[in-house]
Amino acid sequence: MLQIDARNSDELRAVLIALRAIDQTIAKRIRKYTASELAPEWQEAVRGRSVTRLEVVALGNTARASVSSNNVSLKAATVGRRLTRGFDPKSMYAGVEFGANRGEKTTYQATSSRGKAFSVTRRTKAQLPLRRRAGPVYKSAADMIPRAAALWTQITVRSIAEAAEGVKGD
Repeated sequence: MLQIDARNSDELRAVLIALRAIDQTIAKRIRKYTASELAPEWQEAVRGRSVTRLEVVALGNTARASVSSNNVSLKAATVGRRLTRGFDPKSMYAGVEFGANRGEKTTYQATSSRGKAFSVTRRTKAQLPLRRRAGPVYKSAADMIPRAAALWTQITVRSIAEAAEGVKGD
């Protein structure tokens, strides 16, 4: 898991304190604007680092950003339905993100149409990328976390300044 500790950043600590102290309508507006600005950038970053079609569908298309009063979360493979042939990104994302041993063989029992049991040996991980330390989500997160922190700070400061001046937002 990649994250920034707010205790090490004066700016992020100030944002957290400000979000606790300001009116909830302003805090809601900050959360909404931050999420709407960050979500497309995050999704595009994951898609841009995705190489295969499976990575784009399982990770890039499911990339989401959510913002609360004390956290910005960048997620992938947490939404959506099963893909073709039963692939579920929510439970099988690790093989797409980190790869697998493609030469590994799996043996399982099958039953013929006449009811006779037999063994089947296949390379069930051949469609996944080779094993790697980090895939498109981790690499994109490493690039996007500083951007997300800066964006969250900028939107908070701007929204509080606009509220102080009396400018109406959404």
